[in-house]
Amino acid sequence: MEDPVNHYGSNCIDWSIGAMFCHEKPLFKLLKMCKAYGVNHGMKWVFGSPLCVMAGGRVAPVDLDASDAIGIMKDWMNQGLGCRLTFQNPYLTYDDIFQDKKGMELLKAANDMSTKDVQNGVILVSDVLADIVKEKFPKLQVILSTIRAAYEVGYGPKKDTLEWYSNKLNDELYDMVVVSASKCWEEGFFEALPQKEKIEVIASHGCVRNCPRAMRHYDAMLWGSLCHMFNVPGNGSMEQCNRVVEECIRHKKSHPFEESSLNAERISHLVSIGVHHFKIAGRLDNDNDILRDVMEYVFKPEKVRYMLNTIE
Repeated sequence: MEDPVNHYGSNCIDWSIGAMFCHEKPLFKLLKMCKAYGVNHGMKWVFGSPLCVMAGGRVAPVDLDASDAIGIMKDWMNQGLGCRLTFQNPYLTYDDIFQDKKGMELLKAANDMSTKDVQNGVILVSDVLADIVKEKFPKLQVILSTIRAAYEVGYGPKKDTLEWYSNKLNDELYDMVVVSASKCWEEGFFEALPQKEKIEVIASHGCVRNCPRAMRHYDAMLWGSLCHMFNVPGNGSMEQCNRVVEECIRHKKSHPFEESSLNAERISHLVSIGVHHFKIAGRLDNDNDILRDVMEYVFKPEKVRYMLNTIE
């Protein structure tokens, strides 16, 4: 059987998929297919978060209690994929973290379940949280989110610079750093970065390059989620979040040639210079969208469709 996996010139490439608390059904079917046909797929992690104070990012977290969330994490780990919690709230204080009982319970469970072969982690923005994770949950990977750049310096050629990313990559606090995919359009940028084994890039980013609305989008989703969790009406409502999402969609449509998703040529180039970690964002995608993205990035779709149709 011809190999149905896209290797981009390397057998070392791995993928993190934004599907931990959503899209289980199509992804589990895909993993079942891989097992049935003996396919080494390269999918290594899933990421996401239930609703809690520490959660953050571009997608509203799923409203689950801790026990249900931990059960879902176990299901993914039984499939051989590590679980990464997207605890990307950039405003966390020490007290916020320890008062977030659900978040702390999830961190403890992720740490306790983590193994050498199936390692869990946390994707974060806050160094306060990073320090706590390193001290209390040492089995977890600490991944610095690309959101950190949006809040600390902004996105753009003179903002999230080579020096800025180099400092983060050289910081022992982080096991991995997510570098903005927009940097692929700055000639020589990735080539000049140190410690390429720590770099991760979102392949299916989907935003316009150096999105000027990124921080506003993150804030709207964060405050909307927190207002929903604490039943607080007002400016932080999900209605505001939806308006920001609609703005982003309009902006993307008006700049159709500036999307920062990576094609096969750009991924192959990154792999050739030593970058081997890539993400596929779940975001607001439905099951069909995430399945399409995983099949197009991780697999050769024309080879895998028939195989997938044989799996019940």
